[in-house]
Amino acid sequence: HKQLKATCEKSDTVFTVSYPLCDALKKFNENTHLLLPWAGKHYSAPSQGRTKRDTVLYWGYIDDRIDWSATDYLVRNNVKLRFVGSVHPMAQKKIESYKDYDNFELVAPTSIEALSLDDVMCSILPYDPTRNEMKAVTVNNRVFQLLSYGIPLVYADLPSLINAPSTVITKCKTNADYLDAIEYFSFHFDLCQVEIEKFLEGHYAESRYHDLFEKV
Repeated sequence: HKQLKATCEKSDTVFTVSYPLCDALKKFNENTHLLLPWAGKHYSAPSQGRTKRDTVLYWGYIDDRIDWSATDYLVRNNVKLRFVGSVHPMAQKKIESYKDYDNFELVAPTSIEALSLDDVMCSILPYDPTRNEMKAVTVNNRVFQLLSYGIPLVYADLPSLINAPSTVITKCKTNADYLDAIEYFSFHFDLCQVEIEKFLEGHYAESRYHDLFEKV
C-alpha cells in the first residue's frame, strides 16, 4: 500500500482498469483516469440463420473464481457448455465431474481467432461475486473480444461491472437468471447484433489510443 501510494503521488498521470480502483487511486493522485481494455478488431456480423446456435461458451482460465453452483445448475438443466482454456489444479476435480454429461465439452486453450463460434449463442462469465477480487472488476479482457464477433455475454452481477444494455451483457444474480438469459439469447441472438455493434463504438484500439495521449 505504501509503494502504491508513493508511485501514484510521484506520477504525472495514473491509469487504472476499473471504477473502484480509479476512485481509490484518486486519493493519491487527482489526475487518475480509467483506461479499459479494447476490442482487437472491429465488429463483424456473425453468420445468421445458417447454423443452429445451441452452445454456451466459457473462454478463459478455468479456476476457483468460477461460481460452480451456477455451472452445476446449467449442466444439469441440459445446457450445452463448451469450456475453452487451461484448468487450474483446484478446478480439475470439478471439471472431471462434468465429463459424465454429454452436454459438456472441454477444449484446449486457443486464441479467439481459432475458436469455433458458429454454434455459440452466448458466452458466460460466471465469476463468484463473493470473492474480494471480483468486487473490483469492471470488465474482463475477453469481453470486448467476444463482442467484436457478435457474441453476447451472460455475466455474474458484480458490483462494479460496466454498464451495458442487457441485450449485450446480461447480469445474473441467481442460477435461474443464468438459465433465463441463455434461453433469451437462444431465441434472440440475431436481434441483439445491432445493440452489440452500437455498444462497441468507442471501445476500439484507436479510441483508447486517443484517450491515452489526450491525457498524457
